[in-house]
Amino acid sequence: MGKKTRTKTVFNLLLDELLPNNEPKPTKVNDNGVPPPDLSIYTTLPMEIESFMLFGLVYATTVFLQRLVVIPTRWLVQTLSNRRGLNYIRDTISISLISIALLLLNIDTSRIYHNIRSGTAIKLYFMMQVLDVADRLLSVTGKDISTWMHSCTGAKFYLLYSLSALYLVLHSWVLVYQVMALNVAINSYSNVLLTLILSNQFSELKSAVFKRIQREGLFQMSCADLNERFILFIMVTIITSRNILQVSGSPKSWPSLLIQPSILVFGSEVIVDWLKHAYIVRFNTFSPQIYTKFTTILASDFLNNKSFTRRTGFPMGPAIIVLLKLTIFPYISITPYITIPFIPFIVLLLILVRMALSHGLRRCARKLRTKPCTEYIPGLVPNVQLSQVHDVKHILCDLSKGDTNSRPQRAADPCKSEMKDVGRYEMADKRIW
Repeated sequence: MGKKTRTKTVFNLLLDELLPNNEPKPTKVNDNGVPPPDLSIYTTLPMEIESFMLFGLVYATTVFLQRLVVIPTRWLVQTLSNRRGLNYIRDTISISLISIALLLLNIDTSRIYHNIRSGTAIKLYFMMQVLDVADRLLSVTGKDISTWMHSCTGAKFYLLYSLSALYLVLHSWVLVYQVMALNVAINSYSNVLLTLILSNQFSELKSAVFKRIQREGLFQMSCADLNERFILFIMVTIITSRNILQVSGSPKSWPSLLIQPSILVFGSEVIVDWLKHAYIVRFNTFSPQIYTKFTTILASDFLNNKSFTRRTGFPMGPAIIVLLKLTIFPYISITPYITIPFIPFIVLLLILVRMALSHGLRRCARKLRTKPCTEYIPGLVPNVQLSQVHDVKHILCDLSKGDTNSRPQRAADPCKSEMKDVGRYEMADKRIW
């Protein structure tokens, strides 16, 4: 007969819990043989993503200033000197469309401001959602119309020209309402609209973090965040200029008008971007250096004179129209004898700023083209699928019958696939960001 097992008393069980036992030592790999996530990504990611954002914002500023001041000045000089270059027709089309849209865009900003301010919370929430969706859909429409218009002739060209003017007016209306909503949120004593705007920013975490995403989708998301920051910069500039124009008092109060909107809007946007991209990189085993790859793509576009609008989907025309309509026109209507003489000096100053930014950006872009990068964390399979985990593969597949996962797997070397052809509002991943 075998030995009888001695039953443990309560005192012996208590000693087993309190005294040291032979527990396995913690290892640097989990049960699946995969190393745990490197916590250094949370410290290195903000620097990487802000480097991408800084390069993209300077790039966007150069393109914006080119459309705002360089192209009209070049068109005026060529028209007066009768020396027309290769881009004269394209410049004429662009300037005429913006001029027509400025004439057709008849808005009463005071009425829009008070309508937004007097709305209920449900109405404001619905309005913010509609404006966000309309902004993205109109951006896609404007991109398609612009692409087809420059490649057509005859009656089809005039039809697309009319549609392009209508698109600029509609998209400018959407941006005007967004600017007025942000202006109400900043200037109002009530925190209802401000809470809605901040909640929309933090809702991005729920919609983007807890899902699998490919490199192409992350690149589109980064371009979308770049567009949001640049359009916020334009909106804050408009709001600040309107506050300075309408405020009564000494210029000593102007710094508060400049600092408060910037910290409030950009601070929340930066924090949300850091959190969103940090968890996306952690869940999808990306390396923080993948943002250097994204910056290299933008640098290549800048050196090769490729379309910034096609790559990022930024609505350049409507942004220029809203900036002129809400910033320059009010100053001309209120103080025409002071504003109009300063316009040539302002245009010359903006051209010089654009030249300086373009020169510095070109030097930085040439260095980035030869900079190597690591897109995935070494030792980890990119975007691991559940069927690739050894411990659960027998549950999902009957290996005795030769059943395997039918979904195509990523190539062994993911860096061989090109991202240089990925643009905004294109189905490069499971969804369009």
